[in-house]
Amino acid sequence: MAGVGAPIRVLRAPAESVPLHGALYAVHLTLVTVAFVVLFVVWVPIGLTWAAAAGFLFALGDTLQNYAQAHLTSLNEQRAANFLVLVHRLVPLGVAVWAYVVTGAVAMSALSAAFAVPVILGVSFPLRSALAAGVRPLHRVFSGWLGYWAYACSATANQFQLPLLSAVAGSTLVGLFSMSSKVVGPITLLTTSIAAVIVPELARRTSTPPAFASLYRKLLAVCFGYFALVLMLAYPASMVIIALAGSQYNAARYLVIASIVGAGISACSQGFNAKLLAVGAPGNATWAMVIGAAVGLLMILAMGLTESEWMLCLVPVVSQGVVLSVMVYAARSVSVDPVRARRVADS
Repeated sequence: MAGVGAPIRVLRAPAESVPLHGALYAVHLTLVTVAFVVLFVVWVPIGLTWAAAAGFLFALGDTLQNYAQAHLTSLNEQRAANFLVLVHRLVPLGVAVWAYVVTGAVAMSALSAAFAVPVILGVSFPLRSALAAGVRPLHRVFSGWLGYWAYACSATANQFQLPLLSAVAGSTLVGLFSMSSKVVGPITLLTTSIAAVIVPELARRTSTPPAFASLYRKLLAVCFGYFALVLMLAYPASMVIIALAGSQYNAARYLVIASIVGAGISACSQGFNAKLLAVGAPGNATWAMVIGAAVGLLMILAMGLTESEWMLCLVPVVSQGVVLSVMVYAARSVSVDPVRARRVADS
């Protein structure tokens, strides 16, 4: 939240009239550093343990890596971006496994040092390209920043579902819903990753609408093809998930299937979302996610009042269906403006 939506904005930097990589890097790094320094200063008097330090560095590393990976992706430096993706989790995991095998325990001091590696790499990897681009047009970062910042914040809207369900339903149902919702991330990972790579490519094609449309159609074909595959595998996948989770989660089978279907619908939304980001309309995508999240929260509240498990199964399907519907409408309402694109390219 401290980075004014820079990780999202940098993905469409190829379509900006002037290079913004350096300015976005500088602003994001400065704001994030200030936020974490303030947090650190507040934390020290309370008592900063190694466990707290590990959590602090983990959060800082996630924030910096999120921007660095997007920064490198927008510059078409895919090898460097992929390296960061691997190292981001691999180094801490490797240190934890090594420490456990050798000593039988994981020291928080060692884990803190491991979490410091993604922080260092998140700062250093984009630095060369940021310096090359320069940081002069700093004011342009704050032009339209609110839309990107709101988009970044809206991505967390669904996190309110579980606390609300905890307030209106019993612990058993909350546990089942929590378990079923964990299948969403892995299923949407593929299309989310593809869309993140495609956004800069679409941004580069804003000056040539036919090329833009061709790539956009291919992206939609991949997203909807993936959705069809997810639908076919929803039931057998739920059986595997329940078998791995344990027989105590048999009652969650339909919730798991609904979550898988909802994740497939969300995968379709990623294609339309990529267009909205590429043409600089993050606000439209934000409204889609906020409306979908609001529908989901209202359904959870209604389920708590009626104690209907079937309504709970509908939450991921209906809420993601609403997101997709609004995304489709928003994507169809915006178009690549060749006149504006030509003016941007010439400037």
